[in-house]
Amino acid sequence: MAKRQTVKKVSVRFVREARPKDGSGTVFYAGEVHELREDSAEHWMRRGYAVIDSGAQEEQEPSADSGADPDGTNGTDPESDADNAPGNIEEKPQ
Repeated sequence: MAKRQTVKKVSVRFVREARPKDGSGTVFYAGEVHELREDSAEHWMRRGYAVIDSGAQEEQEPSADSGADPDGTNGTDPESDADNAPGNIEEKPQ
């Protein structure tokens, strides 16, 4: 029995519209991400239609300047009394 070869896939992001000439009617639109066979991905990258997609990694790891607030404290220390210092406490009239 012959061994089955594993086909390596590559995730690419198309940077401009691409229409394969295979007659399938498939259109890859700019901004779309597709997982293609390695040879097909290289074909589109060599011609300037696609780039390797690293978006999956970026979505999982927000950068420091992304505006994300991972601990929900909005940059303050919830244990600090600085937010409750005189002048920072809203006093209600009695």
